[in-house]
Amino acid sequence: MFERILSGQPSFVVIEGEAGIGKTTLARQFGSSVTERARLVWGPCDAAPTTPLQPFGRALDELLDADSDDFPSWLSHDPASLAAVVPRLADRIDARVDTPGGTVGDAGHYRLFDAVADALISAAREHPLIVILDDFQLAPPTTRRLVSRCVGSDAPLLLLATWRTGPGSPPWTESDAADDAMERITLDGLSEESIARWLVSLLGGDAVDVGGDIAEDVSDAAQWLHEQTGGNPLFVRELTTTLLDRQAFASGPGRGGFTPPRDVPEALREVLLDRVRGLAADTVAFLRAASVLGTRFRPSDLQALVDTSPARQIAEATSAGILRSGPATDEVEFTHDLVRRALYDTLSPGARVELHDLAAQAAADESGDGRLTEIAWHRLAAAPIDADAAIGAACRAGDASMNLFAFDEAARFYEGAQTAAGTLPGSEGERLACEMAVRRGDALRRAGDPANVDVLVEAGRCAESLDDPDLLARAALALCQLGLTTEAGGSDVTATDLADRALTRATDPRLRAEVAATASLLHSLANQPTRCRELFENAEREARATNDPEVLAVVLPYAYLALARPTDLDRRSTIADELIGLGEQIDHLPTQWEGHQLQMSVRLVRGDPAFLESFDRLATLTETLREPTRMWTVHYLAAAVAHVRGDLETAERQMTSSLEFAEVVATSRVMAIYGAELLAVRAQQGRLGELADTVAELSAEQPGVPAWHAAAARIAADAGDTSTVRRTFDRLADNDFAELPDDFTQTAALHALGRAAAAIDDAARSRLVYDRLASCSGLMSWFGAGTFGPLDQSLGECARAFGDRDSARRHLAQARDISTKLGAPLFAREAESALENLDRPDS
Repeated sequence: MFERILSGQPSFVVIEGEAGIGKTTLARQFGSSVTERARLVWGPCDAAPTTPLQPFGRALDELLDADSDDFPSWLSHDPASLAAVVPRLADRIDARVDTPGGTVGDAGHYRLFDAVADALISAAREHPLIVILDDFQLAPPTTRRLVSRCVGSDAPLLLLATWRTGPGSPPWTESDAADDAMERITLDGLSEESIARWLVSLLGGDAVDVGGDIAEDVSDAAQWLHEQTGGNPLFVRELTTTLLDRQAFASGPGRGGFTPPRDVPEALREVLLDRVRGLAADTVAFLRAASVLGTRFRPSDLQALVDTSPARQIAEATSAGILRSGPATDEVEFTHDLVRRALYDTLSPGARVELHDLAAQAAADESGDGRLTEIAWHRLAAAPIDADAAIGAACRAGDASMNLFAFDEAARFYEGAQTAAGTLPGSEGERLACEMAVRRGDALRRAGDPANVDVLVEAGRCAESLDDPDLLARAALALCQLGLTTEAGGSDVTATDLADRALTRATDPRLRAEVAATASLLHSLANQPTRCRELFENAEREARATNDPEVLAVVLPYAYLALARPTDLDRRSTIADELIGLGEQIDHLPTQWEGHQLQMSVRLVRGDPAFLESFDRLATLTETLREPTRMWTVHYLAAAVAHVRGDLETAERQMTSSLEFAEVVATSRVMAIYGAELLAVRAQQGRLGELADTVAELSAEQPGVPAWHAAAARIAADAGDTSTVRRTFDRLADNDFAELPDDFTQTAALHALGRAAAAIDDAARSRLVYDRLASCSGLMSWFGAGTFGPLDQSLGECARAFGDRDSARRHLAQARDISTKLGAPLFAREAESALENLDRPDS
């Protein structure tokens, strides 16, 4: 493995196993065996990190100490961002670099990803680098995702993570890292035979009998140890020490029977504490206080809790193997977190609260808001003393996490604040808890956690019971955004009702405008375009009346679905430009993202090749924002781009990858987009027949989406099933195509119906489609996530079917020219082929 890394194949290796199994020991031994050929740094993880991407920041901090250069070259990529993860860089940056304006939060979490990954890769290129990420199961998801960024280069870089499995530990998710760069090493417990051999090596000659076999009492002890510990090396070692201390062997090992301790059922915690009980009383007291600070702590922090220098006690505990020097020069750590937790459990609830309160005060006094996360966790643990302080600290930490797009971490802080607020008396405590629930629900939604729906629904009910209309509006605003409540084929009743009640009762015009715009999303893809448009236009009117650019930035993006008629193109284009400008004005990347998405759709419908520029900008912004719903959007739009460019293999790959987001976006909406794109690709491949069953299933599951029936008609035409084409066509054409929604799906459905009617040479039905679609000549079809090609292709084929060859030739030539200009070779070839067939004498 190491030789492969030296050859430029970066790797991510996970050593996994339960607590005490020997993961860190193995990592240490491996690291020490290669230090002559590679640099080794440690990135230990904490349950409550105090800086973003903390383990990587610790590794870079250690690398900085090891580098003889005051300002090594690997710092040069983005030192200002690196200062967010290595705080002591700030002074060096001030002296050496002219930093750009803004903050790390302005740039986003993805900029931190780039800066940290580039620094590690650059350092590895100078000299092979091993980063040991200890206790990586404690790292938040946003930190874990950085792994795939680091191993995507050709630098000699090894990320070696230890991962604790078992109760309370998250499962390893391979998608958090580059799959083909990851290797897993699973450490199992020692076998009974291995424990017996270890006892022999420990006890010497007395452990074997005259025949050279393991003595019976030692074998019995090995069997008992295996039963009690499952072979966990830490527990085996600690329990063995206890056996010897308590004289479990009748007259010494190998000389008599074995008697296990009587208190075995509670043995494991007691074993850990037995090692501590032999220390001086004040040392034990110091260790109990230190347990509040976490696995790793600074002596200065401990001193703030015990009000005297802990140097002697730390030295004694280190000699006893309870503590050891931490990865950073000013840190000390427990040799195993199980020891710390056992000590923490011995504290009375009152003592824990007081110690956490002291720890929070010390962290705040030392650095103000520089340790927001640490302060928040301590304040929350000390909430019985000061719930208001706990809520304030958790909110500040949650807001900071939101600014770094670390939504899952933010949700945990808001949940803590919600719990603390619930302890406050009276309606004010209830209102504050409700507000925290709204913040938590929105963070969960943006993190892609399905739990957001239940949290926000309950928050809405709470707001109504408190008669707080604005808080009700905020709950509705979060609930109605793109996610699990925005199904295709029908609007979510719970979310719709909550939004309607909020619109009726909200007093703040800004909130009312934002809720109306967001609620319009519920009615898109639900065959309710009139209600969708009505809500948006009301929202736009109120938003413009506020003259507040931040309100407009929330409202205007919903034009994407509400203003979906072909006649809306100019208005969509104007709003797209306005959004991009607003985003730059208020320095808000999500608003710019919405503008470029809208702009891309307008340009593609108009056949403007500049749609690619809009997509590239959209993709770049998505990499920064990293929100699951935006990532889903870019996946399916990337499929649309590849389809237009004629790369069907890439299109299908991107379509398939978009399905991964079904857990964070309504499954039916994800499937609707996937199904439409698959239909477009299969049509180009001449494989429409493969989709007959799929389209029939989607039609049944989403009866409110008539476009599926139009797709079924085209599939039937491709199979020569004339009766099905006519039956389906007549259903959709009834009452002047009244069943087709008056939005972008209408032109897509008419495009499919026209080509189906023309394929069976049905002149009358082709004429119906032609008359309805003729005003859209010169445009590309658009179903919200891609295209079936130029509408003139359908118009030309329909004109041929009812005998107007001149019109057919004109439309097909226009379809070819639009496709050629757009850079869509497959659509251009299709139009050219139809033109050639038109000119044949027998056509």
